[in-house]
Amino acid sequence: MLKDIRSGKFTGILTWAPDRIARNAGDLGAVVDLMDQKLLLEIRTYGQRFTDSPNEKFLLMILGSQAKLENDARGVNVKQAQLQRDQIVRETKEFSFTKLFTCGLCGSGISAEEKFKALKGGGTNRYVYYGCSRARDRNCKNKYIREEELIEQIIKILDKVNINELGMKMKLEEDIRRFNKLQSVIGGKAKISDEVVKEADIRKYAKHLLREGSATEKRELLANLRSRLIYKNKTLSLAD
Repeated sequence: MLKDIRSGKFTGILTWAPDRIARNAGDLGAVVDLMDQKLLLEIRTYGQRFTDSPNEKFLLMILGSQAKLENDARGVNVKQAQLQRDQIVRETKEFSFTKLFTCGLCGSGISAEEKFKALKGGGTNRYVYYGCSRARDRNCKNKYIREEELIEQIIKILDKVNINELGMKMKLEEDIRRFNKLQSVIGGKAKISDEVVKEADIRKYAKHLLREGSATEKRELLANLRSRLIYKNKTLSLAD
């Protein structure tokens, strides 16, 4: 459009509003320069008229600049809204072991993040990594660990701790009894009594929850562990 005006093809612009003339301050300035050079004689909008008058050109610059400012503000608001949505998603995303361990280097909590890897044959693999949240030290160098590796370390710890360290021992026992009764009903066996559940069965069931349970079941199991867990450089251990 500006090229056509410079060549003398047009001497006026008809537009709905001043903010439709230019997308940025540079283009708006070029339009006003054309008016100064008497190449652009008039701009008409739905309710206004702008000529080479200093006051009208000044008003045109103000209206155009205001529109640019409002457009930039909308862009900032959109970006801020997206960041807020991303933050909400991260905060509400349920991971199995966040905030259940303490960083062994700086004392912060442990957070998680997920990553996806595209497969050659189609589809994706999901990986969850745990590491220091860096709440106390933004430069903490504690290393990340995959969730599968972390679970195997938790299982080794469960093999060592006293069974009474599992704060939800009674609940695990009740779940096992309920499962045994269900098996007896399905198998047509005689009803079994509420016998004492073996310690080995409790440990085995706890391991099953860690490997196959839901995120909520895993969190409940570890949240009730009476000993504090420390994570340091890909190794999980009980606090001294």
